[in-house]
Formats: sequence, C-alpha cells, structure tokens
Amino acid sequence: MKNTLKLFGIIAITAVIVFSMAACIINVPDDPGNLIGGVPDAPTGLTATATSSTDIVISWNAVSGALGYNVYISLSASSGFQLMKTTTDTYTSGYNASPGTTYYITVTAYNGKGEGPRSNIVSATTLSSGGGALPAPTGLTATATSTSTITLTWNAVSGASSYNVYQSQNGYQFDKLGTVTTPGATNNNLSPNTTLYYQVAAVAANGTEGARSNTVSATTLSSGGGNVPVQSVSLNSSSISLTVNQSTPLTATIQPSNATNKNVNWTSSNNSVASVSNGTVTGVSAGTATITVTTVDGGKTATCTVNVTGGGNVGSGTETNPIALYNNQWTDGEITVANNRTQWFSFSVTAGSTYHVWWNDRNNGSGAYSVDVKVSAFYSDGREIFKDIDVGWGGTSGKSFMPTSTGTVKLKVFPYSSSSTGSFAIVYSSTNFNSMPALPGAAAGSSEDNAILLTAGVWKIGNIANGDVWYSINVTNGSMYYVWWDDRYQGSNSYSADVSVMAWFSDGSVAITNTDSGYNTSKSFLATSNDPIKVRVRSSGSGTYAITYATSNTRP
Repeated sequence: MKNTLKLFGIIAITAVIVFSMAACIINVPDDPGNLIGGVPDAPTGLTATATSSTDIVISWNAVSGALGYNVYISLSASSGFQLMKTTTDTYTSGYNASPGTTYYITVTAYNGKGEGPRSNIVSATTLSSGGGALPAPTGLTATATSTSTITLTWNAVSGASSYNVYQSQNGYQFDKLGTVTTPGATNNNLSPNTTLYYQVAAVAANGTEGARSNTVSATTLSSGGGNVPVQSVSLNSSSISLTVNQSTPLTATIQPSNATNKNVNWTSSNNSVASVSNGTVTGVSAGTATITVTTVDGGKTATCTVNVTGGGNVGSGTETNPIALYNNQWTDGEITVANNRTQWFSFSVTAGSTYHVWWNDRNNGSGAYSVDVKVSAFYSDGREIFKDIDVGWGGTSGKSFMPTSTGTVKLKVFPYSSSSTGSFAIVYSSTNFNSMPALPGAAAGSSEDNAILLTAGVWKIGNIANGDVWYSINVTNGSMYYVWWDDRYQGSNSYSADVSVMAWFSDGSVAITNTDSGYNTSKSFLATSNDPIKVRVRSSGSGTYAITYATSNTRP
C-alpha cells in the first residue's frame, strides 16, 4: 500500500519538531501506538516525481506501527532539511513551488515512542517556467452554477491555439477532460454536492502543451434548486463571561435555513483577551473582547461581547502544585534558594495538537531577566517529553511537541549553573509556530499573535527596523488571493526599506515562499480553509514599505 503526498515545493518553511517521548507501559494488551516496541523503521520505496512547474508527487511504502509521517525538504542533498508536513493522510495539497528548481526529499515515520530514522533521499526538479512552449494560464476560476454544472474561466495566453482542461476528484490525480479553442469551459452532467478540481494548460499550434495553471475547485449545488443566498446570521448569546482558560461554544444560526452556502468565519477583536476557533471562545487574559461571526456568502455579521476575569497564576511553583500557564501569555518566574532553585509550571494539552514552548532568560532573551535557565517537560504520569534544553528564545527556537494523550504537561525550570538565582519568563502557544507570542506591551505586528489585519485593495504602510512585521489576511476557502508589496528594491520609489515576504496557512504549511520582490508581479495562493493567513515582512535593514492584497490579479 502506498501513502501519497502531493507537495508543491516550499523554499523556506519553519520546522516544527516532534520530540521523542519515553514510556514505560506494563500489562497493556493492545499497543496501537507501538509504545512497547521501539520507534518505526525508515520508510522504503520513496519516490518523487515533478508533474509540472509547480507540482511534485511524493510516495512511499507504509511502515508497520506508524501513527504518521514527517516529510522533510531541502534545496541541498546534504543539509538544510526542514519539516514540510506532518501527515497521516494519503495525500495533501499546497501551492507556489518554484519552476526549474531541484528539491530533495526524505521521510520519517513516528509512533508513540517518537520519530524513526530518515528514509533515503530522493530528488525531483520542477519543470521550467512555461513547462513547454507557452506559459501557464492565469486567472483560472471555477464556479458551480447548478446541481450539475461547473463553469471555468481563465485569461487568454498569447500564442495559444487551444487549451487542455484537466479534472480531478481528489486534487492530485488529474485526467484530461477535453480541449477548447477559447478561454472558458463548462463541465456538465455532474452529481449534486460534488467537489471537483481543475487545471488548464495552453497548447501551441504545433501541439506542444505549456505549463499547467494553478489548481482551483468548486462544489456543485445541493439538490433542490439553485443558489439560495444568506439573508442574516445571529448568535445564541450577545454577551458571555469567562475566566482565564475557560471555554464556551457560540452557535451561529443562518437564515434562511436552506441557504446554499452556510460557511462562516470567526474573529476576535483582541486575541490576547479571548480567542475563538470554530465558534469555541476561550478566555486568555482579563479584559473585554468582541467575537464576530461573518458569513462567507454576503458578509452578514453578528457579534458577542466577551468579558474575561481572573488571569492570576494559580499554584506555588512546586511539582505537586505547579503554576498554571495560559496560551500565548508570558508568565514571570523566579529561581531562589527558598524554592530549591526550581520552579514548575503546567498547562493543558489535547492529543494530536502541536504545542511550542519559549523562555526568556539572561543569556538568550530580551535583556530583562537575570538568570540563565534550562527547561524540561513531562506528562503528568512522569513520562519525559524533552529534557535539559538551554535555549528557548526567538522565532522557532524553544521546543515543539505533539502529545499522544489529552491531559496536563508539566514544565521544570532550573538554572544552567546549579548555584545561580534570578528571574526569567516562560510561555507556550498552541497557535504560533513561526514566532513567539508578543511580549507584554509589544507593538502591533511584532508577532503572529498580534498581527496587523490587512484590508483587500488598501495599501498598508509599514516601518521596519532589522526584524519582522506580521500581518494577517481573512480568507475564504477555495478562493484565490494576490499579494503585492512596494519597497526600495522594486516599487514606486516611495519607500526606503528592502523587504522580503513569506506567508503561512493556519496549519503551518507555506502559502507564499520567502520572496524578495512583489511589486511588478503578485504572489498568489489558493485558500485551503477559512482560517486567516499569516504574512511576515522581514528586513535586515530599516525604513518604510507598503503591502496589500486583492482577490483578483490586478494591483490596487
């Protein structure tokens, strides 16, 4: 049996590392996570095949006892491998590989004991831009117009005598649907409520097919008639009260009840006070925030005011009574003789989710703390997650882990030098993996956690000084988005900083690879969910720039 992953090459991606967890399990009749045995063997049969200027198909043999697989990618065969994806699925989709680029790939399997050895390394080179005689068509859209029809449109390609249209039922295995002589096609005789994926390639007069376009998808309407638009949305509560770390669900009701598209997006006016995920609101720190639900069809909205109380850290800092940590909220600590130069912290985890821990100390930090510390992590039953880690400050430093069970994790903090005392700070996040949560009082845009929201068609002017500025884009699943930036290197000659831009989907996969210029030509991505996209602007210098996005490939 093969597990197949569709990779669209990533030039730079932040690694999330899943750390080994030792376990001692006695008298367990079933062993689905292979906890009694060792880590899984290296996957065999790894292959990588470039199918276009943007696509690489990767496949390997299943490994006995594996819970999932980590796929690593590099531009070098000897070094620089970074985690591209953790998957248990047979395939996944991504976008924005670089044409004419050689990628090196290796895969590992993991189980409850940890990650196994890497497979052999294979390589694949994406086709050169244009793939053949002609470039890829741009502006491809797919729109369901009935229960049985999907209409395709795209921009004409100069020199094309015809276009080949490709269709897929799963997004990675495409079959030729037909050939048309002008831009545009209609796929008829489909079943209701069916999702299909499409690509288009231009064909020259000599019959040579050019590069394929990006992939788009559409879902035919449900049985019972044409499109029924959304008229309103309401919430079951207009105000709620929570304590820190307490959660409660909100329910959105859409009218009319037979509306065709009932998808909604959830946002919080202040994620540092209250966060929201699929309607579930969680108190983060004391304060007030507004939760907004917005319908994808028509942009109808409803709001709920959230009042969060509490936020004081509970616990004395001992192993039996640890200090409670809160998601994305920094907590100060103190190493003293009185506490035996050790402090314990804890937070709740959910099996299968990824968590990242950072700490701020004397040697690696903001300069505000006085002792150099190490950190170890354990499950509540004593099983080790990671041990004696010294550096946990900055970007993707610190430690990531994926718990195998739901419960409580304890963090042990102790001095690097056994006789030292002093102050430090520590934080964890279940949402930020590419940057640390914002320090108290941090400016807007200084981290993923307090990213600046961009508005379609509106240029946002920024200032940068040898670092990063973060932005977010609210998106709709299945829609294309185009990003531009104006800087000293390429732009209107109005700004002084030279910047690069990179963007991530909410699951940590790359939406836009790290790119230096984006003024003359946009950088695009297809939204794969309704969760916001995080955009990082980076510069090694200082100065001003501007950034914007749109839902059509016309620069504002």
